[in-house]
Amino acid sequence: MKKSVIIFCFLTGLTLSVSAQVQTWEEKMESMRQRVQMKMENQQRRVDLQFANQMRRMWLQMQFFEGEAAPEIPEPSIPKVYDPAIRIPQNQQEMRVIPDLNLPSDEGLVYAPDLRLNPEPEPEVSAPDPAMEADVNRMNREVQLAYFGKQMALRYDSGMEFEMASVLNVNSIADQWEQLEKTPYEYLVYQLTRQARDLKLNDWGFAILVNETAKQIYPHDKNARTLFNWFVLTKAGYIATVSYEGNQLYLMVPSKHVLYGKSYLQGKEHKLYAIDLDGGNPELLRAKVFQAQHPEAKKVMDFQIKNTPVFPDQSKRKMMNFSYAGKTWAVPVEVNTNLVDFYETYPFVDLEIYMSAPLSASANESMVSALRKIVTEMPLRQGQSREAEGVNLILRFVQTAFPYKPDNEQFGQERYLFGDETLYYPYSDCEDRSVLFAHLVKEIMGLEVVGLLFPGHAATAVQFTTDVPGDYVRYQNKKYVICDPTYINADLGMVLPDVEGQSAKIVAL
Repeated sequence: MKKSVIIFCFLTGLTLSVSAQVQTWEEKMESMRQRVQMKMENQQRRVDLQFANQMRRMWLQMQFFEGEAAPEIPEPSIPKVYDPAIRIPQNQQEMRVIPDLNLPSDEGLVYAPDLRLNPEPEPEVSAPDPAMEADVNRMNREVQLAYFGKQMALRYDSGMEFEMASVLNVNSIADQWEQLEKTPYEYLVYQLTRQARDLKLNDWGFAILVNETAKQIYPHDKNARTLFNWFVLTKAGYIATVSYEGNQLYLMVPSKHVLYGKSYLQGKEHKLYAIDLDGGNPELLRAKVFQAQHPEAKKVMDFQIKNTPVFPDQSKRKMMNFSYAGKTWAVPVEVNTNLVDFYETYPFVDLEIYMSAPLSASANESMVSALRKIVTEMPLRQGQSREAEGVNLILRFVQTAFPYKPDNEQFGQERYLFGDETLYYPYSDCEDRSVLFAHLVKEIMGLEVVGLLFPGHAATAVQFTTDVPGDYVRYQNKKYVICDPTYINADLGMVLPDVEGQSAKIVAL
């Protein structure tokens, strides 16, 4: 497949000279402030003008790669149950770990639009700007939207309203970009970024918030929404571009992670994905792609979830029953369905993203608190440590309290679930249980956990502070004892017979 070299233009600093006669220190300081402000505004206008001019000429027809197939874990309809009469567990058997593979050489390849990946520091959280807030209130349009249960009103300038031309071309795209440039768009970007901060949204959450706003401003014009999304994401500092085929405009963003099933262009350091924030899945073969990157856009979209989004509580409650060491417990589980709805929008990413995302406050306050109390107060079996017994009890909870069903039977396709989703949906499979088990062990026991991906199966392994017998893997010179949340009634150290002797891929958190 042919790929094309893209050349980016980098802007040099622009300077202006302004002279003024001043009489007092106060006047001199004010003159200096105005001079700096004028210089910045003129430089910004030149940057914007040059970018808009590039938009009228820097396009290239390109072939896209078909989206990578999502990882499939073919699972049985009924999970395996440990039976000590049939199989005696191995003691201290080390399982093989798949080594890191060298990436293929890129020598001689020609790449698609390549956008800078310079890491940006996290922005400092600032208090509301009174002057900015006052200016926001002077905007002459308002939209009301519900964002996963959060009601919000956003004000914007009527100049941001437009309709895309019936025939899409580079000039019509540039014309509408220039119209947005002429508006006081900063006030809307300011409101969106403040909402994202207050809701603790990650990059994907912010993009969805921008699109929900676009739906209110351009309810019947998808191309207008796409251009608006591109414009606002760019002004918020995200690297983005667009492509078009026929009369359809597509948003293109680089990602720090693989987005399975999404058409893409290949770059040296990343893939540039075609994204539909309305939930569609563009399958592009060829399209015209805008090649330039706005000089102020430096952030690459990160799909990690470091903080659980804070949405208004809309709880679903249930009790989960399980037995261990001859005793039965009932554990309360509370899930915020607004959070589940947000996760529903998430692209299919690698398992590490799901395993590293924290559980919600609702889940922690109900399920985690109850399990922590049980682990602390339960009597120990003879010869067992609190650490080992606690992990075994959590294992039994995940193995037996959650009904099992493979993804193809529950969703009609392979799908990974975040921890809160596993608590919400009626069924779960091996990777979903591994995600939840890893969360619980880290939260309750404070132990390190890694995921294990065997051919056709997912499990976990735990690093104990004392020597614990059982099957294990070594990762970074540390011993991790296998714990399988889908091998029903199996204790720690017991590997599923179907994968015994096979190598595992480590999913590090």
